[in-house]
Amino acid sequence: MSKCKYCGLSAGLFSHAHKECEEKHKQGVAELLAYIHSYFCSTDIIGNVILKINQLRTENYLNQEDIVQCCRQGIRHFTDSIRLPITKFHLQKIDEFIHNIGISQTTLNKDGDIDKLGIRLYQGVLMSYFVEKQPMAKVAKRTQIISGLLPITSSMKEDAGLAVLDKAATKFLNDGLISDNEQAMLDDFSNYLNLPTNNLPTRYQGSSIEKIKQSEILRQLQNGIIPTARYCNLPIILSQGEQVIWTYDNVTMYQEKITREWVGRHSGMSFRIMKGVYYRTGGSKGHPVERSSMENMGVGMLILTNKNICFHASSRSVKIPYKKLAGMTPYSDGIEIHQDGSKAQRQVFQGFDSWFMMNLLSCINL
Repeated sequence: MSKCKYCGLSAGLFSHAHKECEEKHKQGVAELLAYIHSYFCSTDIIGNVILKINQLRTENYLNQEDIVQCCRQGIRHFTDSIRLPITKFHLQKIDEFIHNIGISQTTLNKDGDIDKLGIRLYQGVLMSYFVEKQPMAKVAKRTQIISGLLPITSSMKEDAGLAVLDKAATKFLNDGLISDNEQAMLDDFSNYLNLPTNNLPTRYQGSSIEKIKQSEILRQLQNGIIPTARYCNLPIILSQGEQVIWTYDNVTMYQEKITREWVGRHSGMSFRIMKGVYYRTGGSKGHPVERSSMENMGVGMLILTNKNICFHASSRSVKIPYKKLAGMTPYSDGIEIHQDGSKAQRQVFQGFDSWFMMNLLSCINL
């Protein structure tokens, strides 16, 4: 005879739990989840949650793993329910819960739930700079409180800062224009947090952050100012007076390759002279045929200067002066270059948004 895994009494043959006990256990789990959700959304105190846990542990057969799972799910629900602004209420609730529930942060964070909560709170506080127009000094103090409460690494802080900056930049770009005040806010935010706006992670290539930076460069060029951004360890040699304006990584270059062949046709009749020997009368006519294809020239860095388009890969380097350009065809993920000259071959650079490059050539003084 098997024993019920909940009450410990006999459960009969081929059974490990009484239906009544199993139903009571499910009801207890649901009740604890609802109680934890209510705690995070109300003024209820953590002491009542602990009393409820002890009650359900006895009456509804909840074990430690049941309680841990309910607490994790409660934290996930709280994270998803957080709305701006981030207030003392949010911080007090999570502080009280984590330090009194009797479960270690490591256990609660097994699936990254504490990390996600920390990032959500951190991002929410950062958003107050743009939404509530809070001074950055005040915002920084709030982020320090969150960092002391929850384990937030430097990389997590940087990711949160870039995510908020990208959202703000997207909103500012909705009308197609960036005011001086908006640009100042974006600059102050990124500078205060020391965000790598000049060396963005790959996932932010083509993002609103990049477009904001590019828009500022275009404004400078329109005013006759060559941007003075610093780029270190570039794989090209600049000529006198040449300055780098922008770089793209992981760009694939394709170059047109033309192949020629002679295609002929023979007319006339064949006569058999002996076994294995034939004599053909008539003549042959033929004509040359050209075929064009785009050959992959490698993956490398595309560098835009105030004078040239430069491409550098492990196998080759190319420099195309702006003055030799006859035309360009933009694509959603790159651009096609047409150089002046009868023997010039088409070149395609793929792996970036061509919006900035097209606008750059319309602004730069060639």
